[in-house]
Amino acid sequence: MKPLPFAALFGSLHLLLALVVQGSGYPHEDAYILFKYARHVAAGLGSVYFPGGPRVEGATDFLWMLGLAALNRAGLEVALAAAVLSAIGFALVSRRIFIAVTEEHANATEALLLSLFFAALWLVHPASVAGALGFSATLFAALSLELYVALTKSRPMAVLGFATVLALLRPDGVVLGAASVAVAALYAWRNGPRRRFFLSLVGALALGAAYFGARARYFDTLLPLPLIVKSHHGPMPPGLWEAADWASSTLLPMTIGGVLLAAVTRRYAAPSSAMALAPFVVHVLAFIPSFPSQNIANRFQAPFAVVLFFLVCKMAAYAVERHRRATPVARAARAFAVLGLAVVVLAPQGLVAFRALREPFLPDYVNPFSVHLAKLSEQRTRGGAPPLKVASTEAGRILYFTQGPVLDLVGLNSRETAERAPSRALLEAFDADVIMFHHASGMNEDQMEATGVDVFGKGPATTTTPVVRLTEPLWRYVHPWNALYLDAALKPYRELFADNVRVAPIATAGWLDEVGDRYEHYAVRFEARFARRHVYAIRRGLREREAILMELFRCHEPLLHGSHWAAVKLLRRE
Repeated sequence: MKPLPFAALFGSLHLLLALVVQGSGYPHEDAYILFKYARHVAAGLGSVYFPGGPRVEGATDFLWMLGLAALNRAGLEVALAAAVLSAIGFALVSRRIFIAVTEEHANATEALLLSLFFAALWLVHPASVAGALGFSATLFAALSLELYVALTKSRPMAVLGFATVLALLRPDGVVLGAASVAVAALYAWRNGPRRRFFLSLVGALALGAAYFGARARYFDTLLPLPLIVKSHHGPMPPGLWEAADWASSTLLPMTIGGVLLAAVTRRYAAPSSAMALAPFVVHVLAFIPSFPSQNIANRFQAPFAVVLFFLVCKMAAYAVERHRRATPVARAARAFAVLGLAVVVLAPQGLVAFRALREPFLPDYVNPFSVHLAKLSEQRTRGGAPPLKVASTEAGRILYFTQGPVLDLVGLNSRETAERAPSRALLEAFDADVIMFHHASGMNEDQMEATGVDVFGKGPATTTTPVVRLTEPLWRYVHPWNALYLDAALKPYRELFADNVRVAPIATAGWLDEVGDRYEHYAVRFEARFARRHVYAIRRGLREREAILMELFRCHEPLLHGSHWAAVKLLRRE
């Protein structure tokens, strides 16, 4: 088998995995955010969070968004477009694995079997799963691997090309690309082509400056909103524990595996290969100073993880091939030992991937409810009323399908809440019909259930009650250590030394208490590690109030969980 058919085969398998996710579950919550921007760009509305809204840069993955928008414009649904682009990235890595194994293995049949084995492991790698969930991680990691190969082969012009694409694909690509170009510049200075490389570098820098200037003028901000939001945190580097967790699941076991394989084969990395890893180390370290939200399946560290995976595959293939003159039994035993080692060192990453892949299929009321909320809003507009206005801390699914005005309370997609908590004036001016927030462990859920009323059971609430009507002011549920965020005159996040995710819901609760009986408050059951209740505020007297409450209750039924494709078909019929 040739590399291209092999890559196409496994690219198709990855596409199938993504289609299973979309057909039986849903893409990840955070992937929907970028889907929404791509859909609006494809429709000619520009980079807006809702039709008629202001230009905002909530979608940081520029080339990824343009790719999704182009495919959507051509007729592909946005989630399907994401699956196609991820499959291309998966195929690129599969091709590299096939080439690396066949270079290390003389026997074509054995090389094919080894390639199939490693590509199967790649299918369940966290970087692969993140792509199947709708993120750009698989394609980004694939291009990063091509960048690494170009570095190891001392091809500075190729490095410059891949670095430029990565910088435009995702913001952290600037870090990886810049570090890689620095290494390539050393290669070019020593071995050439000096003139061509440095002239091209000037051109790439000019392109980057033009892009930065154009986007700053288009959005009227220097940085994308998610980068601003993630820069807010306490005194300790917020990404430190995330980096340590990734190191324990990926870097440490893969390094141990690599050292053992090197000791067995007595073949150690060339200086060029070791130096080529330096940009990937810099890339991982760059995430430590930022708040590590949205790092699904360790997707931010995917480039380094995939390079390590590639190196282990290459070393394992050589270890199997090295003792070709041994007896068949000895060769088979050695092969099983080497491949077993590969499985063992990849096992922690497999657990990360499994947890991430399981989530789309677990019943979660938010998935079907977001669709039914959009239907209620659409029915409202057909009756001549304006669409529902929704404010939420959950910027993905709950706001994806609705076409009316929306406010992102955390600030990933709303400029007014990126630098500081939602103000009283902002919330008053937006005048939402429905407010929903995740309190981020900032409120006492036991007290909510102890004092609340089961909306449909007409009795006291319990821990399993789907919809609880809250009978006390919201401030009574706020934990004492978060009470300061109820203040109407909060300082900007940078001065608070606190992150948006923790402050925004409490600040919103403070305003809801001030406006008194304008809203009715509810706590809705959901499944998560550190919380079990979303808080809803529904405008008192809203015509759709009873229908919204009924959908919140009905959508807890597992049989109504549905899927992304079922949701798309349902809304198209309306």
